[in-house]
Amino acid sequence: MKPEELKSFVQFMEKNNLTELEVRGQNLHLKLKKKRKGIESELSEEENLTKVVSPLIGTFYHAPSPTSPPFTEIGKEVKEGDTLCIVEAMKVMNEIKAEKPGRIMKILAENGKIVEYGQILFLIESIDV
Repeated sequence: MKPEELKSFVQFMEKNNLTELEVRGQNLHLKLKKKRKGIESELSEEENLTKVVSPLIGTFYHAPSPTSPPFTEIGKEVKEGDTLCIVEAMKVMNEIKAEKPGRIMKILAENGKIVEYGQILFLIESIDV
């Protein structure tokens, strides 16, 4: 396979936000993996940040509807129990809530894109109440 032929597979992965793709054909077996960005090393430097991870595979949404404002934004303070986002799985809208009070420092998921189980969605700085 020529390098220019691989380009269409890479573009397909990027378009569909895939981290892995395996293709098998009569005379072909191709497996592509995309490395994730170094969020873990960044976290070790910022110990006071809490990770909010996705409890399931699904589609990430910042807001309850396309015309609604987002649940939260970078820099916004949240209370325990506040809804941070929705992860849709099999037509069920699962609200992801803050487990403790804090300030949103980073949003690591993209609206309308697939998130994986255990993927970090938010980094929240703890604040004293």
